[in-house]
Amino acid sequence: MTPQQAKDKPDRQQSVILSEAKDLTLEDYIESKFSEFVRAMKASSATSLHATLIQAVERPLIQHALRETGGNQIQAAQLLGMHRNTLRKKIETYRIPVTRRSQSRQHRQSG
Repeated sequence: MTPQQAKDKPDRQQSVILSEAKDLTLEDYIESKFSEFVRAMKASSATSLHATLIQAVERPLIQHALRETGGNQIQAAQLLGMHRNTLRKKIETYRIPVTRRSQSRQHRQSG
């Protein structure tokens, strides 16, 4: 089983436990998901665990920051705590499509 297959296959018991835990922290949730992912990578004799995990987390994090800022890369970089050039390099590396909302649309949504 590849790491992607393991990631796509839901662990029903784990899901039930997580959905019932009302005071589950983000750190607890991430820890449980990382454990599943690491076990799957280990079982498939995969290497580059660190790079794979960073990409798996960083890409959706950047995508979310860009959505939250309407595609404004300067604001997204500030939100993420990185320099805008670093963000731009990561956008290119991860091939993240960037679309900017028009100024009038941004004002309508925030007002």
